[in-house]
Amino acid sequence: MRLAIATFTNDLHEDQGAALGDGPEVRRVLIRRSYGGALTGSSVVELQTCITGKTEFGYAGVEIFEGRLGEREGGFAFAHIGQREGDALHTVGYIVPGSGSGALAGIGGVVVIGMAETGHEFRLTYDLPDR
Repeated sequence: MRLAIATFTNDLHEDQGAALGDGPEVRRVLIRRSYGGALTGSSVVELQTCITGKTEFGYAGVEIFEGRLGEREGGFAFAHIGQREGDALHTVGYIVPGSGSGALAGIGGVVVIGMAETGHEFRLTYDLPDR
């Protein structure tokens, strides 16, 4: 297993849906991201969110990444879920099996997204077949 650490910024955050019912707000969100560090490139993610307060929410989503991981260029999809409570963000996800393309074909692994002083931190623990 190898570890890649990157950061990302949300370049577009578009609310796609309306709240359901009278309880917590359930919304669909589209986000476009730019990655830097060990992972460079961009992605599109669609999230289903449940907002319960100003800094409290839960989400589930699927993200499609295109770019470079180290010296390899290609893409992959990953699914992730998470929750935020105050300043704490807790997430976990995995690369969708069979989603790797280009030089990233055959990639598999686990994703953790957290907060760092510089913004969002992306940690990918992965296996990648030799070329």
